[in-house]
Amino acid sequence: MDMNYKKPTILVPTIMLLLCSCLRGGEGSYRSESAGVTEPDVPAFVYTSETSAEQSEPDKPDKTEVIPPKVTPPEPVEAEFPENIDAIIAKHGDSISVHYTDIANGRTYFWGQDRQYHIASIVKAPYALYIYRLALEGRADLGRVYTYEERHFIEGTGSIKDAEVGTQFTLEELLNLSLRKSDNIALRIIAEQFPSSGYLEFVKSLGIPHPEDVRNITNGRICVRCAAVYIDAVYNFIEEDNLYSERLGKHMLSTTNAMIRANHPIARKYG
Repeated sequence: MDMNYKKPTILVPTIMLLLCSCLRGGEGSYRSESAGVTEPDVPAFVYTSETSAEQSEPDKPDKTEVIPPKVTPPEPVEAEFPENIDAIIAKHGDSISVHYTDIANGRTYFWGQDRQYHIASIVKAPYALYIYRLALEGRADLGRVYTYEERHFIEGTGSIKDAEVGTQFTLEELLNLSLRKSDNIALRIIAEQFPSSGYLEFVKSLGIPHPEDVRNITNGRICVRCAAVYIDAVYNFIEEDNLYSERLGKHMLSTTNAMIRANHPIARKYG
């Protein structure tokens, strides 16, 4: 699988959650498997969250496949993990949670790991993962066509709202729009065909610590411990190199709002 992003950094936003896939200990604790910190070839997951982030909107729906630009990752750089990281984070108040894991050496840091936030559009990443899993099992046809009806309309992010009622999209195109443009209508059409009851069972199977917070898709709650489970599952799906790994990876590499920029490819979902 040549995607120029082997083992990417994964971003999933909500209010300022910097996190990763490995979780240990309590608030403000930090565990290291080795001395010193090396930024690995495999960047750690990073979750951030901004409920008020501006999101650029296209003039009309775009079904064109966007190929992410080729980016050469920088060489690993030796860096010291700040000893005063707790103080740095604490000065931002109670509206921030952090979970960081270096997946190359197991180093983990977390802060406010059970603090809850409104999940908003972050749910579109694990929901897309759910659909791709169904497709692998032969329970979802990504080529099936669905029609945008008046009942699907909802304000907010995305481009389908600017399309004419009656416009048709394949399930794959809806997944594309829900991830790349955080399209609310795309998710609504998807969820109509694949209800939240099935999604809830799916996320329970992932082992999220608070399945009761899933609620009704975008109305759910999230903490960094749950977010880390989601992003770990997304990461593992991409690494499987299965029939749909590359598609999910490309969609998450090509989100409209970058939010956090770096010199290496970043797969992310903001909310």
